[in-house]
Formats: sequence, C-alpha cells, structure tokens
Amino acid sequence: TLLRLVAGLETPNAGEIRQDGTPIDHPDPSRIVVFQDPTLYPWRRVRDNVALGLQARGLLRREGHRVDAALRRVGLEAFADAFPHQLSGG
Repeated sequence: TLLRLVAGLETPNAGEIRQDGTPIDHPDPSRIVVFQDPTLYPWRRVRDNVALGLQARGLLRREGHRVDAALRRVGLEAFADAFPHQLSGG
C-alpha cells in the first residue's frame, strides 16, 4: 500500500504524502512502480483484470465505476477492451 500511495495510484485516507513539497495525488512519470510478478490474467481483458478485486469481494455491481476511474487515472482507458498481450510493457 505504501508504494501505491507514493506512486500516486491510491490516495491516503488521512493526511497527505508530498514529493519536494508538492502533494502526491496522481500518478506521475517521476514516480514509477514496477511490479515483479505478472499480475494480469491473459484470458481477461484489461477492464476485467482491473475489476477482479471488486468482483472477488462481490462489489463490482455497486462499485464498478471505480474500474473506469482507475483506467483513466493511469491513462489506459483506450485499452480497456484489449488483452494483456496487446499492451506494451515499456
């Protein structure tokens, strides 16, 4: 969670995190997290991979709007219907 907060992928519930005095409230190329293990299911589209956590907890119907918001936040909304093999890793 701490790395996700520092990367700007999540926002803190209380307080704030700053980089050089500027609040971190969104992803930025100056802060990068590279996950070491593949975390996408190749048979699921990008949107479905992002939705997996909500789906597993039974929250997808109520909180599904968070999936598109997350894709927008990291600039992947245009790839929501793509499969992982169609994405570039770099």
